[in-house]
Amino acid sequence: MDNKFEIRDNKLVNRSSGEVIPDDEPTFILRARDILALGVLNYYQVRSDRDGCTQYHMQLVADVIKRFTDFRNNHPERMKQPGSTRGQKSQTTTQTTV
Repeated sequence: MDNKFEIRDNKLVNRSSGEVIPDDEPTFILRARDILALGVLNYYQVRSDRDGCTQYHMQLVADVIKRFTDFRNNHPERMKQPGSTRGQKSQTTTQTTV
């Protein structure tokens, strides 16, 4: 959830604990424009609930699902299948994986 992490000093940091995510720990980003993202988030919400995650975590997940749903509803023209934008990398910016 993007409210859970931030970039600080070029490092990915957990906002609540201040823990820096090590460079060798894989991370994964879902973008709101990805037509498959909401399904993944809904599944993650169910699994989180079954696993007994904290109410705080469950609220973060619900908030992200709402924002993704709002984005989908407000910007249907921006929705896309993952991987369908090939070869469009900016030569002037560096992307950080969250």
